[in-house]
Amino acid sequence: MSIFHLLSAALVGVLVACEATAAAPVRGRATGLCPSGEARFWRDQALTVRLAGQLQMHQPLRRERIEVQVRGGVVLLSGSVSSPRQQRAAAQLAARVEGVRCVQNFMRVGPPRSR
Repeated sequence: MSIFHLLSAALVGVLVACEATAAAPVRGRATGLCPSGEARFWRDQALTVRLAGQLQMHQPLRRERIEVQVRGGVVLLSGSVSSPRQQRAAAQLAARVEGVRCVQNFMRVGPPRSR
C-alpha cells in the first residue's frame, strides 16, 4: 500500500470520527428505494471509500465490476456482477457499513457492457 493510500485512509478516518461526534448517524439498513438524507460531501466520500474498500477486500466480490456512489447516506450500487448471489452479497455488505441509511441496488447480472 502506498503512502498516499495510507494518508487518505487516515484522513477519512479522522473526518468520519469528527462527524460522528457532531451528529449521531442514521442507521437504516433496508435495501430498496429510499429518500436520501442531507448530502455532506466528506461523510459521503468517507462512506464511498470505506464501502469500495470493503468490496475489494471481500474475496468473492473482488473481480466484479461494481460502482459505488453515496449521497446523503444512501448507497447507489451499479455495474455488473456474475450472479444473483454476488448481487445480493454486495447489497448486504453495503447495508452493514455504519452510516449507510439504505442501499439502492441497480447492479445487473451478466457480462459488463462495452462502452
